[in-house]
Amino acid sequence: MISDQLKVSSCSISRYNHSHEYGDVMVSCPVYISKGIHTAENKSVLKHVCALLNSGGGILVMENLDFNQGTRSKSLDEWYSGMECNFATILSGDDICNYVDFVGNFDDPHFYLFVKSGEHLCTLDYHCRLPTDTATHTVTYASAVKLCTRQGTTKSLSCLPTIPTIFYYGTTEETLKQEGKQIQFKNLSSNSKKNLPDKVVYYSSKYISAFANHEGGHIYFGIEDTSASVLGEEMTEEEEIRIGKCFYS
Repeated sequence: MISDQLKVSSCSISRYNHSHEYGDVMVSCPVYISKGIHTAENKSVLKHVCALLNSGGGILVMENLDFNQGTRSKSLDEWYSGMECNFATILSGDDICNYVDFVGNFDDPHFYLFVKSGEHLCTLDYHCRLPTDTATHTVTYASAVKLCTRQGTTKSLSCLPTIPTIFYYGTTEETLKQEGKQIQFKNLSSNSKKNLPDKVVYYSSKYISAFANHEGGHIYFGIEDTSASVLGEEMTEEEEIRIGKCFYS
């Protein structure tokens, strides 16, 4: 547990710094352990760790901006737990304990991450996805390598599942009873009509990548994904034009 670790001393830093397992690079950034890991300051931790993994390793010195602000050990536990989940994503499933060592307590002015060199190229986001039976997911390093080396063949759109020509509101289309790796449903306006075109483009970009990297597919907007009921999407003519421009401009 983080709270069980000893406070950092110059001796402990020296011990890590002179270990052959870590590089000579030392970088720094501020962090808030009282805030979510996706705040601007905390996001920089992931960028630095990724850079160190790709460049021979090193030490990340993190200034604790919550020092003497009344935070507790639980704050650090929750904060670093979230960081570890992101480290695991960056490492594509490799064991975190083999690459990253954390030293520090919640009431220390600084925390330290000792990062070893990664065994493969690491990135915050491959910007590449694959489909599952209910959604899409970001590829791992191994999947990215397979995709780059795979000899694919071009297929006709006629090979994809047939698109129904008529939909009836509130009913389930017989050929669209459930999602799969080639068919996905999204009902956006049922939650919020705000920025509907942006949401359509956001999800489309993910599914286009996923379908193109697998066996193709269709995404249906306006179909509820639990019951597969046809509900449609409410949008103005202006919003419809905006969506069209995003795909055809």
